[in-house]
Amino acid sequence: MLAYFVSDIHLRSMQEVNARLFTRFLKSLSQKEGVTSLFLVGDIFDFWISDHTYYIRKFEPIVREIERIASEGIDVHYFEGNHDLYLHKYWMNRLGVKVYEDYHVFDLGDLRVRVEHGDLIDRSDKGYRFLRKLLRTNAMRFVAENVPENIISKIGEQASQASRLYTSTYKVKAPEQMLQKIHHHAHEKVKETEFDILVTGHVHIKDDYEFLWHDKTVRSINLGSWLTEPCAFRITEKSQEFIKIV
Repeated sequence: MLAYFVSDIHLRSMQEVNARLFTRFLKSLSQKEGVTSLFLVGDIFDFWISDHTYYIRKFEPIVREIERIASEGIDVHYFEGNHDLYLHKYWMNRLGVKVYEDYHVFDLGDLRVRVEHGDLIDRSDKGYRFLRKLLRTNAMRFVAENVPENIISKIGEQASQASRLYTSTYKVKAPEQMLQKIHHHAHEKVKETEFDILVTGHVHIKDDYEFLWHDKTVRSINLGSWLTEPCAFRITEKSQEFIKIV
């Protein structure tokens, strides 16, 4: 068992350093190397909506590598974030990638791992929670899937820039408060669905936190962001650790 977790890469073009790093990372993943699972924990792209060919063409090298990985029999799990939405139509139906709008719990070897994007960590952010619920209505999905691509691309650029600026205030203005919220979230969710490891993203703060639950050590991992530190979290049968992407 060899599983990798990445999130919050926020790719805007294939000319970026992180696009080249991510492509190289994907090329290194194969069944021959023992890889069994790849988890894309949201906001991989700075904006991706449904199956618009604009995004498929724009990020074709990355799309093809993920398609190859899935075709090899490696389980690819893609969690929708707040920058990548309505992914079922293309990523699941055409590429065979498993897509999730909410959390999911996996059995990886002897470990029970809960994975979620992490955009519900801050329970006090009622404005975002309302927007998240609105964006997941059938009406909004229909509009997003049928708006002309030249319009959706312009809206996407503005929306992603505003969202990225909003999220960055977590680490600039109150990183300690956000760490407390990440940890509180883990304590609350282990009561809901017991797990050994919780993996989240979204908050752009890399964090590795452990606590006791019913005499068992539970671990909370927040993947941080490739905007500040390109990395992945790796789980094997013997270890669980962050690795630097270079």
